Amino acid sequence: MLSADHEPALLSVISGKYAMIDYWGRVKSADRAAARRILKLVEAEYLADRRWEVLSQGERQRILEDFQRWNELPEARRLELQQAYDRFQRLPAEHRERILERFRAFQRLPPEEQHRVMQNYERWQRMTPEERARMRERLQQMTPEERERLRQMSPEERQRLRRERRGEEPPK
Repeated sequence: MLSADHEPALLSVISGKYAMIDYWGRVKSADRAAARRILKLVEAEYLADRRWEVLSQGERQRILEDFQRWNELPEARRLELQQAYDRFQRLPAEHRERILERFRAFQRLPPEEQHRVMQNYERWQRMTPEERARMRERLQQMTPEERERLRQMSPEERQRLRRERRGEEPPK
């Protein structure tokens, strides 16, 4: 048993910080807030007040695995994620829901499509603000059908199209 049965899941997360079972010290409000944020980050906040003994094996495993992964992150990365989460929470609810739906849609993509999306994201990150503005302008000028055809193209086909637009010869 990795946690005391009577302990709520939130306290189990806090106990993990101090590497002890059945935490008996006074719980600091900062620890409680951090544990709630961790549970929320892993979409398990609903388990916070449930006693360990009533959690299913899957729920227990999820909490422990997620918390272990969290603790294995370098401190700087944990801080970065906490800050991103805090910024996300300050967004209007409808904006947060739109972002979450996009993440869910990404998760439903086949792995090769996820890889292509990530390649496009990395390319976008490398673009200058001027290049991004030109890209947005070109996309806005396209019809929905043209945008869909572009989306369906392989990376090689899109690269060939870019070369043609710039008047470059194909590589030999």
